[in-house]
Amino acid sequence: MTTTFTLRPAYKGQGIINLKKEHLEAVGEHMSEIQIYLGDAEEPITGKLYTKNPHVPRLSGGRELVRWFQNFQFGQVLKVTIINPSTFRVHP
Repeated sequence: MTTTFTLRPAYKGQGIINLKKEHLEAVGEHMSEIQIYLGDAEEPITGKLYTKNPHVPRLSGGRELVRWFQNFQFGQVLKVTIINPSTFRVHP
């Protein structure tokens, strides 16, 4: 399953991605560890999944995601592929 998001200042500055409410059932448990592949990377970074807000599941990739987001402009549309409830790929 693939969805899109628009890169916002908070995402870029905090290394987070908000998914849509309809993806809540496709992701894991609140505060679970997740793997995030960035672009074509063969090795993932480790992050956290936040689902406490029932309207917005959130991926957090920390500093590594912040650094990767520096390759993109605010307002750019990026994609997130949900590989399984704890594994995601972010790509242009």
